[in-house]
Amino acid sequence: PNNLPNQTMSIEFKVAEGLERTIDREIDPNILAHVDHHNLVPIPIDPSRGDFWLLNANDGGVAISTDNGRLFRELDNAFSGYNTAQFYGVAKKPGSPFYVAGSQDNGTWRSFNNPDNRRGWVEQLGGDGFETLWHATDPDKIMGSSPFNSIQRSVNGGTSWASATQGLTGTGQFITTLASSDMAPDNVYTSSGDGVGYSRNFAETWTMTPITQSWGVHSGGKVRVSIADPNVVWAGYGMDSSPDRKLHVSKDQGLSFEAAALPTMDRAPESIISGLATHPTESGTAYGLFSRYGYAKVLETKDYGQTWTDLSSFDTTGASTNGFPDVATHDLVVMPHATNVLWVGTDIGLFKSKSYGKEWNYAHSGLPAVAVWRMKIRDDEVVLATHGRGVWTVPLGEVDVAIDEEPGELPSGFSLAQNYPNPFNASTTIHFKVPSEAQVRLTVFDAIGRKVSVLTDRVYPPGEYDLNWNANELASGSYFYRMESEGKLIDMQKMTLLK
Repeated sequence: PNNLPNQTMSIEFKVAEGLERTIDREIDPNILAHVDHHNLVPIPIDPSRGDFWLLNANDGGVAISTDNGRLFRELDNAFSGYNTAQFYGVAKKPGSPFYVAGSQDNGTWRSFNNPDNRRGWVEQLGGDGFETLWHATDPDKIMGSSPFNSIQRSVNGGTSWASATQGLTGTGQFITTLASSDMAPDNVYTSSGDGVGYSRNFAETWTMTPITQSWGVHSGGKVRVSIADPNVVWAGYGMDSSPDRKLHVSKDQGLSFEAAALPTMDRAPESIISGLATHPTESGTAYGLFSRYGYAKVLETKDYGQTWTDLSSFDTTGASTNGFPDVATHDLVVMPHATNVLWVGTDIGLFKSKSYGKEWNYAHSGLPAVAVWRMKIRDDEVVLATHGRGVWTVPLGEVDVAIDEEPGELPSGFSLAQNYPNPFNASTTIHFKVPSEAQVRLTVFDAIGRKVSVLTDRVYPPGEYDLNWNANELASGSYFYRMESEGKLIDMQKMTLLK
């Protein structure tokens, strides 16, 4: 027993009659189950002979023995069709259906073009694989990570890799965190006990931003860049009164950070965070995700962390009043083309809200009831890293975005959102709001002010609208889109076309 370290124990082994033949035979080293075992399930085959099969669940997936447990054969490969990879992070190549993902105890892997559930992937890095990044405009640049800020990068599409830690200091957390923005893809971020590390050259070199107020090192720390504004960076380990567990926010690309306020609701989680996410069009909006039983799971701020709201609605009894499950929660995405729709990855599967958190339901979408640890959107596709069933994808156009709003709930004013995706190739979606019936005109101009397209020019009833613009005939560069109503300028935004 481990509570008696100085004791000596004598154990006598006895082998049942008839099993001696299995003890002395040589074991083939190539037929072994993966380490880190979690479950064993015997399947009786012939009780009269004592024959049974044995299923073994481990960090490599599922293995089976058909000879009473003597030899095992792994089933998690292209030949068996069992997809059991436990992924922590995933990234998509810009403009192409290639993926790179980091897996529990099984390295970092890169897929072939347009992979299916039977085509194998190429191993890129060994050990535990965690967060991955794929540069938004240079498809040759990829990043992967292993424990304690062991970060590597490739500048030739994964053909070769090199260490990318120059300038990083402090003790890194076990589950290395990485973050970037498609609008500023050379800027990448991670964290350590010394603070937040940032790079302006895709991890060729790093600089540390020290954080001394309520900062520490825990295995679940996260860093995320605002999808809406690459200047805004969130980082931290938790939201409680501990001296080393506060969420922090930067508004200057990670050069300085301020601690966010603690939530004040009745069932505030008072714990480490298990996930962190941002909003596609609102730079001050972020989401802290938690896994403490009986406490809030999804907290939202719209003012850079000054105040928080519980979108999972846990009351004083420790139960949710709007359908959110009381389970570990890992990641969240706001659909860029319909911001009323939220997806949250939990330990028991994907949960969705079409009413911006007023009501939650299990997503009966064909995705198994498996832990979803990471979700990203790129090239009009949602990419999910599951912890046990590999990588899944769905086109944005197939996401159910029907607006569940209360009668009479209408926009309070005109607004023009940042297009998504941005940068884009070669189509993008523009979202706008109309508070009352009005003539609305949306026009696109090039960088020197020439009009290149009129997206719409008609009367709209009050509501929210999405317009898709296809710029396939235009050259790469910066463009501006302008919203007018009744001859008055409402707003103007900038977007970038990259081919």
